[in-house]
Amino acid sequence: MDSGGCHGPSQRSEQTVGDMIDRVLPEEERELLRLYFGIGRRRHSMDELIALFESEHKVNSLLQSAMERLRYSDEILAIYKYLHR
Repeated sequence: MDSGGCHGPSQRSEQTVGDMIDRVLPEEERELLRLYFGIGRRRHSMDELIALFESEHKVNSLLQSAMERLRYSDEILAIYKYLHR
């Protein structure tokens, strides 16, 4: 048996959500959501995000756009369940 592929349920859920986000969102929106919600990495504060993405307006605009895209995605239920666990 290969034990290298064993991950806990939380890690599998996180990977699944990450894969769904990859399929639905453009690169910049994906990266922002991963940092904002801590998907596959640590969660970043709004101040950290503003520093990384150069302005509060850009962060808010990308978040709004990403959430709008996800709202109309067939995969939203799985993402919602993960984020609100």
